[in-house]
Amino acid sequence: GIMCIVITLSLQNGVFYDHTKVNMHVGAELAATALDLSQTVVGNDALDSILTFLSSFNTHDLIGPMEIQVARQGIDSTDYATNLKFRSLCLDDTCSPTQDMAILRALEQHSGQLDGTDYRPASVVASYTYAPQTGFGVVMKEDRGFVDRRFGRVIREVILGLGLFLFFGGVTLAALVWVIFRVLVGLWTDPKQQDDAGILKANGTKGMFIALTIVWLVVLDGCLLVFGIGWPHKKDLEDQDEQMLNNLELVNGMLTVLADKAGNQVELMSVCTQFTNYLNYQVLPRHMELELVKRDTNGDLILLSYPKFRTSCENLECPQDDAAYRGIVLALDNNSKGTHLTYDYQPVEVFEAYTPLPALEAGMVLKADRYRMRCFTEKQIYWETWVGSIVLLIGIGVAVAVLIIKLGTVERLIRNPREIPEPPMDPLVLSIFIGAGGIIVVVLVAMIIVLAISLMEGYGFMVRQTTEDLSVGVQLVQGVMQSSSGPGTFAGLISLINYYNYQVLPGTFELILAQESGDQMEYLTQLKFRSDCKDYRCHNNTDFLRGALKPNVSKSIFDYTEDYRPDPVVAAAASVPESASGRKGIAMGLKRDRDELQKSWEGRVTRNASLFALLIWVGVIAIVGAGVVWLVKRLQTEMAIAVEIADKIGKRQWDQLDEVLAKAPCNKSTFLQSIEQIVGHLKVYRAYMPDELFVPDRDIPGIREEAVVDSNAESRPPQVVRASSREALKVNKIHALDPTAAHPAQAIPADVVVPVACLAAPPKPPTLAKLSEVGVTLRPVTMLCLKVFNFNTIRNQKGSDVACRMHSDLTNSVQKAAQASSGLLHQFSFHHHKWFVSWNAVGNTTEKPQDKALQAALEIQHAIQTLNSNWQTEHAALLTYGVAVTSGNVTVGNWGSESSRQFGIMGDAFTILEPLAALNQVLRSSIVLDEATQHACSEHFVIRIVDMVDFEASSMQINPSDYQVYELLTEDQSNRPRPQWLQAHTDPKGAFEHFQAALKQLQNGDTSAALRSMQTHIDANPADDVATQRLLSLKQQSSAQNPGRRTVRQYHDNWELSKEAKELSVEFSKQAAPTPVQLSSP
Repeated sequence: GIMCIVITLSLQNGVFYDHTKVNMHVGAELAATALDLSQTVVGNDALDSILTFLSSFNTHDLIGPMEIQVARQGIDSTDYATNLKFRSLCLDDTCSPTQDMAILRALEQHSGQLDGTDYRPASVVASYTYAPQTGFGVVMKEDRGFVDRRFGRVIREVILGLGLFLFFGGVTLAALVWVIFRVLVGLWTDPKQQDDAGILKANGTKGMFIALTIVWLVVLDGCLLVFGIGWPHKKDLEDQDEQMLNNLELVNGMLTVLADKAGNQVELMSVCTQFTNYLNYQVLPRHMELELVKRDTNGDLILLSYPKFRTSCENLECPQDDAAYRGIVLALDNNSKGTHLTYDYQPVEVFEAYTPLPALEAGMVLKADRYRMRCFTEKQIYWETWVGSIVLLIGIGVAVAVLIIKLGTVERLIRNPREIPEPPMDPLVLSIFIGAGGIIVVVLVAMIIVLAISLMEGYGFMVRQTTEDLSVGVQLVQGVMQSSSGPGTFAGLISLINYYNYQVLPGTFELILAQESGDQMEYLTQLKFRSDCKDYRCHNNTDFLRGALKPNVSKSIFDYTEDYRPDPVVAAAASVPESASGRKGIAMGLKRDRDELQKSWEGRVTRNASLFALLIWVGVIAIVGAGVVWLVKRLQTEMAIAVEIADKIGKRQWDQLDEVLAKAPCNKSTFLQSIEQIVGHLKVYRAYMPDELFVPDRDIPGIREEAVVDSNAESRPPQVVRASSREALKVNKIHALDPTAAHPAQAIPADVVVPVACLAAPPKPPTLAKLSEVGVTLRPVTMLCLKVFNFNTIRNQKGSDVACRMHSDLTNSVQKAAQASSGLLHQFSFHHHKWFVSWNAVGNTTEKPQDKALQAALEIQHAIQTLNSNWQTEHAALLTYGVAVTSGNVTVGNWGSESSRQFGIMGDAFTILEPLAALNQVLRSSIVLDEATQHACSEHFVIRIVDMVDFEASSMQINPSDYQVYELLTEDQSNRPRPQWLQAHTDPKGAFEHFQAALKQLQNGDTSAALRSMQTHIDANPADDVATQRLLSLKQQSSAQNPGRRTVRQYHDNWELSKEAKELSVEFSKQAAPTPVQLSSP
């Protein structure tokens, strides 16, 4: 991990330097372009003003050791046209241009980037270019030490964060590993933990240990990648953001100077638009754009420059509203400048630097496409990142594999000091696995081969088709140029081609016009991707354009060639007649990048190949499934033969064994071969065995107690009749086993030989105790009880068939809710129309069991509402019910004896579960829960306190006896329906403040205040039946008790229903109206 982070940081350092050089190169090109434009369009006066502005910009706007230098080659020396920012740092106050490597390269008419020295001399990172119209060399530079310090801060932050994380994480994991390993050794060596429950506990602890190790390693490697890639990349983007703002201010200042020197407003607009378009398409990198926009008299935005990414807009129509130009709006309306992250007109996420341009009454934005910038960065460190990630994943896999092997070895040595080799896999099963694996491998290889062939052949066809399309396009342009002859018309066609390149042709399509000039080609149109050329120096010798100028060649087609960048392209070229242009040796070419073509084809093949791959995998699954079915049938046949052989041996029908073995297939499994070998050994040693072993039971004089069974008396035990002693016959340690015989309970000697029929008998179905393997233990459990109050009434009124169907539908709904929330529906449910579900009783859940239980309660409530709606239509019957949820430490496990066990729960939280479910009938609520569940559940459940209960007067021994009862209304962060009275409130938790206050006042003994608060709540929420019922009970209690006395509901082994509650229950049970009722208040 440390090695990967060091490599990644070093790569990020290189990317950081590249981005810094690119931004400085953009600044140098901006200054050089402004100098040439001021000379050619405005005049020398504007040129002097630009140089004065650059000197001022160096001093006042460029922060730190950054500087823009402009120089011209004199007769004997280099003459600087701008003031030197660091002249005071030169040795002996003498600055030496001969040591300024960047300015010397620029004056040699070169463009590029370097690490060298400047005039002081000092080590700098510089970008340089040459302005051919004015003969100036332009350099933008920054001290290398300052750049190192900027990225050094990032490295220090990464190392500090990783160091603290590794230290504390390592110490924590080491302590946790030591503790868990000691616990595991204790579980493995403790004699009391060698039963099924102890083994399950040890395996759970081991699994938790391995999972914890995996999680820690994944988190560690994730932090390595995030700190090593994400954090430096974020800082890199922030640094580029500042440099973009510097470049934008540079452009703004130079445009302001040009505006001051322009003759009129029309000339000013033309100069600024020309300058902006040139910078966009010839200077700025492909992922950056400069926008110049102003408002008209109606307040609408007017684009003075061409939108660079217009071809990315749908139907070439880009929006011009304020939302598409947020930076422009801020610059125009607020007269402010700054940077932000937003979406532009494409729309894509971009970094924008914006500033107003008062001279033009416009705003200017310099932005960078974040996606293209990230792709550029990822392309530079793509393979290194993947290799680092793969190395980290392999390290995780190796560490986990070693840990699992070591833990398994230690456990096996502790539990089984004597190693017992595992039996080999059955050849039949092994052949099936090998066959299925071979089929899958063959299909995968075939799919890869077919996909590769499809990609290559389809890509070749797509290239050929594209070259034909390009050829047609070139011929079309050639025909247009022949029909429009004349030098003036030809100049207009060049401008039109430039416009189509930037605004119409999508992606990497480009139309080029070039004239042969000696050994080079002089480009007549602007190069669309000049910024992709290294150091802005593009090749002037392109093969596909020269091929069109060969004698007797009207056009040439290339499915692979290189353009001026140079990048591989697909191209078509043709010559331009002299009659159309008035010049000789002019060629035009239409090209497209092969990389874009390949990615387009791969995406299309990937989309279409998914269905093909799905069909293949369906076929593979069908074949493998058929093989597995055949294997299962084969094993079932062999098991049936083995059971029949065991039955024949048990009945001593030895002469029929050969007939049974003849039913076996030719290719017998190892299991069947072993049985056949045992039968063969029995036949070989027949002469040495007692005759009684080979005689049927009915022919043996019994020495054991034979049973006479009355087949009509199923419930009575069989009668035992003792055989006479003189008929006794000694058997040599072999006891025959007759399935129809009954044997008395007696001690079996330790050396008795168990018959084969006993071992080969079909196994009994596994019980819950065998499946769960849970020992009796004390653990925190959350439980749910659903109780139906009127089931007997429905059965008496509608009949047993209707009641049975309703019971079955309700059970299915409860089972689905329990499974969806990882709960356990208990076997002791269904008695007296109650259903019990528990969480955390068997194994530990990763989420809060209280949240799971409350979600299940809401699911059951919704299911009963749906079922009640159907039952009301079909049977004119409705169920009244109550749900209760409690939590606490209870004793769970398999209760009983060795012969009969049942999974059960015992504890206070379980004891009060059913009384709380029945309390819903008194409160007219649907779901209640205890205080422990309310404290432990998440905050997004809408819960309110509804009552206080005292169990002291009941026969249940509950400690403590006082309980607070809460009502579950809904779940706030979901789409669950709310009770009718709660739907009008936007804040559900604030809808029952007066209700909560009434309960608190009631706890303090202030009954009169509680009545007033409750009445206020009911006035605001008249449909709240729970509050209405609570108000009635409060009025009864206030009239029957002394004022100021604390009122708590008493539980005397049942709940005392008020007169109104009894009438409501009877009325609800008999209700048969077609309109469904709201079950939130049953």
